[in-house]
Amino acid sequence: PQAIFQAVTRTVIGQDEAAKRIATLLFLQKRLAEAYRNGKKTPFQKVDSVLLSGQTGTGKSLLLQKACESASLPFVFVNAAGM
Repeated sequence: PQAIFQAVTRTVIGQDEAAKRIATLLFLQKRLAEAYRNGKKTPFQKVDSVLLSGQTGTGKSLLLQKACESASLPFVFVNAAGM
């Protein structure tokens, strides 16, 4: 998770706690996916999505986008503001 955290904090400033949590989540999800592919059972459940909430302009989307890029995971952005 340290490599993901460092990649995120180079771009997103002032969100270290969120970056740590996201980096840990993505790291664990990658390891869990590898375990499933190898036929191993784990006590953890796979997370299919992440919801970030907060004020506009705080770096939520950028934080997750950069974390996914550094972990080689897909990133999908959905904006529900106009709904």
